[in-house]
Amino acid sequence: MLSRDFLSRFCLRVGTALRIRGLLLAELAHLRRNSRAPAGIGSDSILRCPAQVEMPLRAARFIPPNAPVHLIDVGANDGQWAASFLASFPNSTAELWEPLPPLAEALRVRFRENQRVKVIAAAASSQSGTATIIQPAHDAMASLHKYSDFIATGAIHGTAKTIDVQTRQLDDVQRDLETRCVVLKVDAQGHELEVLAGAIQTLNAVTLAIVEASLGEMFDGRPPTFAAVCCSLARHGLLPCMFPSAGTMFGIHPVEQDIMFVRRTDLFKLHTD
Repeated sequence: MLSRDFLSRFCLRVGTALRIRGLLLAELAHLRRNSRAPAGIGSDSILRCPAQVEMPLRAARFIPPNAPVHLIDVGANDGQWAASFLASFPNSTAELWEPLPPLAEALRVRFRENQRVKVIAAAASSQSGTATIIQPAHDAMASLHKYSDFIATGAIHGTAKTIDVQTRQLDDVQRDLETRCVVLKVDAQGHELEVLAGAIQTLNAVTLAIVEASLGEMFDGRPPTFAAVCCSLARHGLLPCMFPSAGTMFGIHPVEQDIMFVRRTDLFKLHTD
């Protein structure tokens, strides 16, 4: 006989999967009615792998797919997120920030024939220098901060090691953004406030931001960053408009969450159909 705990978790997973796909199919229908559907995203890709197409689909409500876009991807990892975005917004350029040397090299190889992409082998932070990063077996969990015990227990970390990496401010990079929409994506595993602190000038040019923030105490000695991230971006005129996915869940509650931010002048686009 199935336990109540198993049934509740099963229903939660199935219900969440169906809800996300239903919302994205409805969003695709809206974009098609308004001739704004991103390239290469169809019903089949939503049903098959919604995580890969969700962000470009959400962004297309605010930025036309044919617009010239500059993507700043902080925490690019293996480049899958960036590749999906570039395919959906074909007039994009991109800078991919990745501090782990093997991943940075893999990004260079992956995008070696794409002149629109620049790889920056550094961790975005509040100041330039060096820092020690904790690298678990799962590279996506690499962080400049020590995880709380409940996260370290709930996640499959394997044997973590530490390496020294370069840090740079986003404001250190010279960019010609006059004619481009700027999309900032931050997946910095607890370091998001430092990333934003080093991006004072950059944030003034951002059209749309997607920032992963924590709702639980994921890192030792560091409070959740959700409220502080919202306040930091609000000072630059960027307001939260949607939560693209259910975030990372340990148990039945999310402890971190992607948040999409846009300019106040773009908020009306949430209600157009």
